[in-house]
Amino acid sequence: MTIETILDLYDEGVRNIILYGPPGTGKTYTITGPNMLLSKLAEKTITATAEHGFEDILPLRYDYMNQKPSEAEEAAEEEVEADISCQGSVDSFHSNSGEPWEFSEWKDSDGQVFEWQSKIHYEILQFHASYDYSDFMMGVAFEKSGSLKNEFKILYRFAMCATLNPGRLHVLHIDEINRGNVARIFGEALMAMEKRNFPVTLRDGTWFTIPKNLLILGTMNSADHHIQPMDQALRRRFCFVPLLPMDASSADWISPDVDLEDSPSKQLYSQVLNVFKRPGEESIWDTNRNGLDLRDFAIGPSFFKLDDGVEDTWQNVKDKNWTKKVKNQLSEYEKEGIVSPGTVSEIEEWLNEQTASKNTVTPNKPTNRAEWRKYGKETDGLNGNMNTENLEAHWDEHH
Repeated sequence: MTIETILDLYDEGVRNIILYGPPGTGKTYTITGPNMLLSKLAEKTITATAEHGFEDILPLRYDYMNQKPSEAEEAAEEEVEADISCQGSVDSFHSNSGEPWEFSEWKDSDGQVFEWQSKIHYEILQFHASYDYSDFMMGVAFEKSGSLKNEFKILYRFAMCATLNPGRLHVLHIDEINRGNVARIFGEALMAMEKRNFPVTLRDGTWFTIPKNLLILGTMNSADHHIQPMDQALRRRFCFVPLLPMDASSADWISPDVDLEDSPSKQLYSQVLNVFKRPGEESIWDTNRNGLDLRDFAIGPSFFKLDDGVEDTWQNVKDKNWTKKVKNQLSEYEKEGIVSPGTVSEIEEWLNEQTASKNTVTPNKPTNRAEWRKYGKETDGLNGNMNTENLEAHWDEHH
């Protein structure tokens, strides 16, 4: 639903959007993952001879900020090793203005031809406490002669690229947008964001505009309540889209194609998620516990996904997910009074019970005295309840 909401806003002409949610909900993945938001946007503006999404054209990205060759150019130089032949000149991967994805054509090892006419350009950056206007909009730099000159930064350059290429969608992704002083960082861009294609005068007297083909996507962690609240002037200019943790039964990417009752990682996720729901009402979020909306702090499914190749067992979930990831986050919440005291110990006790019960060895039922003796050894005397003499007596009694 989140992707559909953003696409609907895009179709309605909204160009400033912030995707927010608690940790682990997959905000960046929702934008950049296979068949996710950027792929859907690419489908609106791309023509290809085969089905491919944004993730397939990402290697053609051109680093215009540092004027470095695109990865596609480097691939062209190594085409013999890569068994890929690029058709036409290297310039076919970007236009004369240095913009990426103008047109490209290549063949794979089977001789199949892929053609791209892409109209999407994506950049990602991250705000932090020391980020400011001179990093984002415009700063000054020394020339070799010793004099000062204006140096235009990423938003200015990106806006100019979008203005010069009105037929291509430009997407600027700002991760952790609430970690910087947004009013100081954006400066005059606040007005330019709201009034697209309207010239705003910068401090050096030049005009600056943000065109309608520049989509600004911000992502922010709603659990970062210690961070300075966003400036109201900026908040008014963005449309906020929530991304809340999905139910355990729907979180298929934790353990794909495995039902909840057969997946320890999903069961732990369900157990932890209930901490943020109303007591006794597991389907309803607790929106007012000690004045806090717990939807902003719930732990998302990415905390519970095991690494590739790791089996979804109770022991692995305990060692790799709970101990190394989830427990630490919940412990911080408990210290800050976000969750009730004793929450961590209760879940850990439940997890230990599950791990112990599932680790109990239960071999096949023995059919003779020798197998019964072996059975007793494998189960440590039926898990400590019988010694060897009792095992023999038990066999004689029942056979």
